[in-house]
Amino acid sequence: MPTTRPDSKPALRKELGQHHLSSGALVAPILNYLGLTLNPSPTQEAASSVLEIGPGGGVLTNELLRHGARVIAIELDSQWAFELSRRLAALDGGRFEDRWSLLVGDALDLDWTRLNRDHRVVGNLPYGIATVLLRRALVGGSAGMKLAFLVQLEVAQRICAVPGDAEYGALSVLVRARTVRGGGARLLGRVKPGSFVPPPKVDSAFVGLELAPPMVPLARWESFTRVVFAGFSQRRKTLRNALRNSIGGRYSGALLLDALERAGVGNKQRAEELDIPVWVSLWRTLEGQEEPSD
Repeated sequence: MPTTRPDSKPALRKELGQHHLSSGALVAPILNYLGLTLNPSPTQEAASSVLEIGPGGGVLTNELLRHGARVIAIELDSQWAFELSRRLAALDGGRFEDRWSLLVGDALDLDWTRLNRDHRVVGNLPYGIATVLLRRALVGGSAGMKLAFLVQLEVAQRICAVPGDAEYGALSVLVRARTVRGGGARLLGRVKPGSFVPPPKVDSAFVGLELAPPMVPLARWESFTRVVFAGFSQRRKTLRNALRNSIGGRYSGALLLDALERAGVGNKQRAEELDIPVWVSLWRTLEGQEEPSD
């Protein structure tokens, strides 16, 4: 484990994917997306509860506090958690000490079902956990909850992709199944490697999304996920052939054909051409799920 002198800041640990932002000016896309302002009204301060994942050196934490948020931060690295506590305690003469708390722990252990729609969840996510963490948020998060993350550009493009985009894939479908009624996910801005310490080898980007009521029951989300990933498992093949090759043993050939026909999928269509209503219809037929009554 890295050690530090009392007068020095902790070392950055490569195995944890630690790349800290160098300037608070960089996080404006997150603040704007969440509607936070530099001179917040008492009403905004009372309503702005933010959970920050991986605060690191506190660049984003600092800006959240200055813009009126009440922040609960989760940091895995105990040495950086101690350093962050020291920095926040001294921030603006201790003015914000009643508006932040810090937990030492793994964000992957977070129980998303305990958060409500009024929580906003943000973070500069380590590249290694970004996709896993987002997928857990999609399953456990409440409708109305806003998420704003800084992730690898390639991941951001997949999150925000729509049918026909080169980046459109299984993750895109899952995101749209929880956000499309609220407008889908948005790419909020790009960040170059030089904006981090140390610089990563790739570009990054901010993404924002607001969770909507799920288009499939969350109790059956795993089943829906399995069908979506099977559809994208062989991108050069038609959806019909990809499903037959990936999960054909789970369903009869007749059922697969019936599901494709009911969903309106043509013989030559591929997974990347299809939007959420088609995927949901396909899944419902395969799993024998009835359409919900409004």
